[in-house]
Amino acid sequence: MNMDRPYLPLVYRDSSTGWVTGVCAGLSEITGVRPVLLRASTLLSAYMFPLVVVPAYLIAFALLRDRARMESSDLDDVTLAPVQVPSADEHDLLQQRLAHIEAEVTSGDAELRRRFRDAGLA
Repeated sequence: MNMDRPYLPLVYRDSSTGWVTGVCAGLSEITGVRPVLLRASTLLSAYMFPLVVVPAYLIAFALLRDRARMESSDLDDVTLAPVQVPSADEHDLLQQRLAHIEAEVTSGDAELRRRFRDAGLA
């Protein structure tokens, strides 16, 4: 999935589980409302206010992307890089660096250096 704006829920239509176009099915997944209740309220409001609800539904159908197409297009963009396993020498070097960093962090010197740096003296 594209996570450009993770604070906003991704609104889509779900034609695989939808009855007509999948608009209510997609909205029910986002809102947590049961799909049957959302469909019934859409039909009732379309009966009572057809000049508002029907164009809004058609606009939602035209603008919202289908979930199946979104997932397949997101998978097409992903390229996996091969994993490089370090050699034995590199592994030993990494272990030594890790031991050195661990000793540095657990000693009192690291805390003293951090305080000097935060105070602007180092």
